[in-house]
Amino acid sequence: MSFGPDIQGWLLFLTGILFICLVTCSLLFLRQWRRTGDRIFGFFALAFLIFALNRFGNLFVSEPDETYTYLYLMRLAGFLIILYAIIEKNFLVKR
Repeated sequence: MSFGPDIQGWLLFLTGILFICLVTCSLLFLRQWRRTGDRIFGFFALAFLIFALNRFGNLFVSEPDETYTYLYLMRLAGFLIILYAIIEKNFLVKR
């Protein structure tokens, strides 16, 4: 699906903004993990870094389509890391 040159430029621009926002979130979670030592922040930092790399990978695909297997698997890995972090925090860590 081609939207034309104007829309394609905007899509690249918005993908870049989203990439920067995801990297920023990852760095904020990393800083919180270093400060508190709570593993959930480390897992969230890793997941948001994976999401950022996923958006970066979208830039190299001829037409951004979420059906590419490796891009989908990257997002799936990020969500599974978040799910594991929540389960570990609430059920596996002894208080």
